[in-house]
Amino acid sequence: MERNADKPKASDTKREAKAEPKAETEAEPKPQDNAAVATLLNTSLGDLVVAGLVKDPEDVARIIATAITQVQASIGAAKAPEAKAAEPKLETEVEPSPKAKPHVDKPRAPESKPTQEKVAKKTDVIHPKEGRAQGRDVQNRLDAKTQTPRAGVDHHGHIAAGAVVSVRGSVVDIRFDEHLPPIYSVLRAGDEGRIVIEVLAQLDARHVRGIALTPTQGLARGMAVEDTGGPLKAPVGKEVLSRMFDVFGNVIDREPALSDVQWRSVHRAPPPLARRSTKSEIFETGIKVIDVLMPLERGGKAGLFGGAGVGKTVLLTEMIHNMVGQHEGVSIFCGIGERCREGEELYRDMKAAGVLRNMVMVFGQMNEPPGARFRVGHAALTMAEYFRDDVHRDVLLLVDNIFRFIQAGMEVSGLMGQMPSRLGYQPTMGTELSRLEERIANTDTGAITSIQAVYVPADDFTDPAAVHTFSHLSASIVLSRKRASEGLFPAIDPLQSNSKMATPGIVGERHYGLAQEIRRTLAQYAELKDIIAMLGLEQLSREDRNVVARARRLERFLTQPFFTTKQFTGLEGKLVSLEDALDGCERILRDEFKDYQESALYMIGAIDEAKGKTKVAPPAAPPKPESKTEAKGDANPAAKSPTKSTPEPHPKSGTKPQPKVEHAADAHES
Repeated sequence: MERNADKPKASDTKREAKAEPKAETEAEPKPQDNAAVATLLNTSLGDLVVAGLVKDPEDVARIIATAITQVQASIGAAKAPEAKAAEPKLETEVEPSPKAKPHVDKPRAPESKPTQEKVAKKTDVIHPKEGRAQGRDVQNRLDAKTQTPRAGVDHHGHIAAGAVVSVRGSVVDIRFDEHLPPIYSVLRAGDEGRIVIEVLAQLDARHVRGIALTPTQGLARGMAVEDTGGPLKAPVGKEVLSRMFDVFGNVIDREPALSDVQWRSVHRAPPPLARRSTKSEIFETGIKVIDVLMPLERGGKAGLFGGAGVGKTVLLTEMIHNMVGQHEGVSIFCGIGERCREGEELYRDMKAAGVLRNMVMVFGQMNEPPGARFRVGHAALTMAEYFRDDVHRDVLLLVDNIFRFIQAGMEVSGLMGQMPSRLGYQPTMGTELSRLEERIANTDTGAITSIQAVYVPADDFTDPAAVHTFSHLSASIVLSRKRASEGLFPAIDPLQSNSKMATPGIVGERHYGLAQEIRRTLAQYAELKDIIAMLGLEQLSREDRNVVARARRLERFLTQPFFTTKQFTGLEGKLVSLEDALDGCERILRDEFKDYQESALYMIGAIDEAKGKTKVAPPAAPPKPESKTEAKGDANPAAKSPTKSTPEPHPKSGTKPQPKVEHAADAHES
C-alpha cells in the first residue's frame, strides 16, 4: 500500500519536472496552441452537433472563438514570470493602442492639404471658437457640392456616426450605436457626403430607415454615415432672386454659387388662423375665359386639370408671361417631376422677357429619385414664405405638376413598405397633400397666390389624386380634349370649370349676371348638339337656332392667341382686360355680331377687332331673311346636313374650315 502510494508522488514529480521546460516553450509556439485548442473544440462541438445539442453552425463558430479567447487569457494569466514582457503584445492584439491609430485613422495624417481641411471641418463642429481663432469661417461653413451645412452633432456634442445595414433601391437602413437621429433628419454617406438620406422611420433603438434623395450608386453595407444634425434646408434671402435651384439649394444655372444666404428647414407649419386674411380680391390673368367665367383669387389656389397633351403647361406658361410682368411681387416656379427641357426653355424665355430679376426657379425633375421630387415642393414653399412673412411681398407660386408630387409620395410609400390604398395610392395621401397646400395662404403680411397644373390620369376626374386636389382649390380650370380637337384654344371647358370667387358680392352684379348667362347659353347648346346631329338644325325652333348661333360665337370669342405659342401659330399674342372681355361677351349675347362670320370672332383679343374682318351678310339683302338664312347657314356645318349646302355658298365659305384648318398648328402645339 505504501509502495502504491509512493508511486504517484514520483510520477507527479516527473510531471512537474516535465512541466517546467514546457512552460518555457509555451510562450513561443502560440499558433500551435491555438490550433490545438481549436482542434479540440472542433472535435467536441462536432459531437454536440451530431447529438443535436447545437443546431446553428454560426453558434458553433461563436463558441469556438469565445473558447479560444478564454484559453488565451488563462494561459497569459498563468505565466507569472513572463507576464510583464508579454503584456504589451497582448494589448496590441486585443485592444487598439495609440500605435495602431496612425494605420487606422488615415484622415488624421498631415501629409496632404485636403486631409487637413477635412479634419478641420470636423474639429470646428465641436470646437468652433478654435476654428474662428485660426481664421476659418465656422458659422457659414457649407458643403462644396450641396452648399448646405454639413456639421451635425448629437445632444452630447459629438458627431453622430452610423453604418449602413442594408440598401434596397432608394431605401437605406442605418445603425447608430450612440444617438438615434430624429425623423426628417438628413444623413450623408459616400465620398464627401454626396449621398443624401432623409430619415422617415425609427425601426428600433439602434436602427433607422430613410429614403435616399440622391442616386445610391456606390453605397454598400458597412459604409459610414454621418448625421448632419438637422432636417433638409433651403436657401432664403434676396440673393435667391433670378436664380435656379435644385431640392438641396444647389444653383443649377451655371452661375456662381451663393455666398451669403440663410438656410431654413423645409418642414414648416402653416400659418395659424389668427394670421390669415379674410379679404377676397380678384387676380386678373389677361385670359378672357378665365377672368370672365372662373376668376382667380389673390392669395388663393387655382388648379389646371387635364390629361396629357391638352395644354396645361402652355396655359401655365402663358399665365407666367402675362402676370409676371405686371405682378409687383415675387414669382416662384416649382417644377415637380416634369421634363427638364421645359425648365430650360422657361428659364431662357423669362430671361429674354426681362422678368427673371423677380423670379426664382426650383426644379426636381422626372429623372431624379422619388425622395427629391417629394421634397422640392416644400423647398419652393419655404422660399415663398420668406418673401411673404419677412419681406412682406406678394408671391406668385406656379407649380407644374402637383400630380407628380402625389406620385412621388406614392413611390416613397411603396418603398417604405406601406400598404397601398385605392388604385395604388399611399394611405397618407390626404395628409401629405394637406401639409403642402395649407402652407399656401393669404396672411396679414402678404399673400401667396398659387396656380397648379394637375395631371388627370386617363382623363378620369374621379381619380383619388384629382379628387383630393379639388378640395384644396378656390378655382378649378378643367381642360377638355374635345375642345382641343376642335381647335378652340385655350381648351377650357366652361361648364366643368368653376371658381368660388364668382359671386355677386365679390365680382359684382354685372359680372356675375353675364357669367351666368354665358354658362346658360353654352349649356343649352350642349343639350341641342345631339338633336342637331340626329335631325339637323332645321328641326329646331327659331329661338333655339338663335341660342346655337350665340353659343358658337361665344366659343370662338373666348379663344385667344398666346404669346408663348407665336412660333407655332404665327399669331401675335393678345392680353385682354376684364372690362374688354365682359363688354365683348355682352355685345355677343345682345346679337350685335349676328351678321358677322364666326371666324371673325376666332382668335382675337377685344371684340372691336372683329369689325376689321369681312361681314357675312350681303349689303343689299333685307335684314329679316338675312339673319334667318345666316343662322341656318352658320349651323349647317355642325349639323352636317346636305339639304342647304347649295343655295347659300357665300355664308358658308368662311364658316366650315375656320377652327380646324386655320389653327391646326395650335392643336399640335398643345
